[in-house]
Amino acid sequence: MDEIKKETEELVEEATEEVVEEVKEEASEITEEIKETTSEITETTEEIKEVVVEKPASPAEPKKKLDKSAKIAIIVGAVVVVIVLACLAFVGIKMGWFGGSKKSGSKVELGDYSQVEVLRSDVDVTEETVNSYITQLLSSQQTTEEQTTGVVALGDTLHIDYEGTYADTGVAFEGGTAQDQHLTIGSGQFISGFEDGLIGKEIGSTVNLPLTFPENYGNSEMAGKAVNFKVTIHSKVVVITPELTDEFVQEYSYDALPKQLNTVAELKDYVADYIYHFYLHDAMMADIQRKAKVISYDEEKEADLVAYSKKSLEYYAAMYGLETDAYAQAMGYASAEEYELEEAHYYMDIVMILDKIIKEKKLEVTEEGLDQCIVEYMGRSGYNQYYDLEEFKEQSGEEWLYLFENLEYKYNLVLEALEPNVTLVDELSEVPTEAAAN
Repeated sequence: MDEIKKETEELVEEATEEVVEEVKEEASEITEEIKETTSEITETTEEIKEVVVEKPASPAEPKKKLDKSAKIAIIVGAVVVVIVLACLAFVGIKMGWFGGSKKSGSKVELGDYSQVEVLRSDVDVTEETVNSYITQLLSSQQTTEEQTTGVVALGDTLHIDYEGTYADTGVAFEGGTAQDQHLTIGSGQFISGFEDGLIGKEIGSTVNLPLTFPENYGNSEMAGKAVNFKVTIHSKVVVITPELTDEFVQEYSYDALPKQLNTVAELKDYVADYIYHFYLHDAMMADIQRKAKVISYDEEKEADLVAYSKKSLEYYAAMYGLETDAYAQAMGYASAEEYELEEAHYYMDIVMILDKIIKEKKLEVTEEGLDQCIVEYMGRSGYNQYYDLEEFKEQSGEEWLYLFENLEYKYNLVLEALEPNVTLVDELSEVPTEAAAN
């Protein structure tokens, strides 16, 4: 009897382990309903074992003696019941029988990323590319100062006060007076003759400009009116771009780069390496993506990112003076809705892949690592001149931080870990019809 009991328990354990493994492979996460169901299965198993093997006779009924074949039949039957219950629980979980309907979560199957193919041509870094990047870097570190000497020239940005009055009465008209304004000469912000009338005038002087509003001016009360503008030119704002020197490199590298740099040559080497890894990671992700297969998208996260893409679309469409549908079509999409959904899926595809690789490779994601990544980004982009880290995070908003954490920090974390898997090739191999899941 003890041997049979031991064999039964082993069979139960093996059957339970097989079901658990199936659940682990097929389910994206274990919900509270699954935990409760598993607990119920365990309790049922124990009750069956108690009834079949260990349950004492009731006081009203003496324990019946069973022959060996009957005992075996009952024990085998119990094992079958346990397995059936477990299988039903598994099917129920998959079919959503427990806890009502659930939104489908994000799920992706990865291909074989033990060998990541990258085209040699995709990681070619030229001297021209390095110099262009450094030019942008210098521009990001530009500063301004106000000069109170010299004369006004086309393209100058002036710091001015102005007062507009009717030419016949000398009475100030509504909207024609302001102080501490900045005007770029040539921008066309004022009526014809205003900006041209300031060219060649001394900084620090006061200029009178007799002008006439155009006949087709938007404000009918001012259309065709003769006016006089009294303009005081306080200063002009000069943009100063730093020179590329060893001193600039030493100062800049303190808060913007992950390591101290001391010379222009070191900066160029750093930039070349940065661009190379940017190209490399982009090509690596493209190869990993083409081998992966997206199964489903989390509906709540999809909705959040569609909303974020909608804001982005509206911003860029407004920048170019277009309706959202027109801008989306110019970008190759049939409609604004398609643009927003495709953008959201683009983000989600990458995030799902990164999260799964992080889990499989047991990579460590930390708040400190994210903050360091943001600090480096702020340095490259020039934001370090205006914000500290916490101010920048607050200004950027949750959606931006979510995308930065995933598409910059986790992105680099994963792809740096997979760099040893890279093979440089002249032509990419074909992807199997069904990507092999890891």
